[in-house]
Amino acid sequence: SELGQAMRHYSALRFAILTVFFALVGGLITISFDALSANQFMIVATRVGGLIGTLAFLVFEYRLEVYMSHFENRAAELEKALGYNIYTGRKQGGVRFISTPLAIRLLYFAVIIFWIVSFFY
Repeated sequence: SELGQAMRHYSALRFAILTVFFALVGGLITISFDALSANQFMIVATRVGGLIGTLAFLVFEYRLEVYMSHFENRAAELEKALGYNIYTGRKQGGVRFISTPLAIRLLYFAVIIFWIVSFFY
């Protein structure tokens, strides 16, 4: 049960982090592309902050995936030892060629590219 709680915690944490990330990016985009803002320093600072912030959240995502991978491996070991197949016997649904970690990394990389391109806008 402890392992299941840890897996649920880190899975929920991923989506909480994404919520904060989108709020941050939305705010920075609003400031960075505000037509009324004449302060060039503020525009550049928000774009740099957006790029650095996105890289920081990408690191958070990587660390979460390391934890989740550890817990998944441990769940498989425990089920084998105990003779269960609750976790390891589940059906894999959805699109087979893309996983949740890959989809989220692609999202972060798209935002990184957005911030890099924004310097030339």
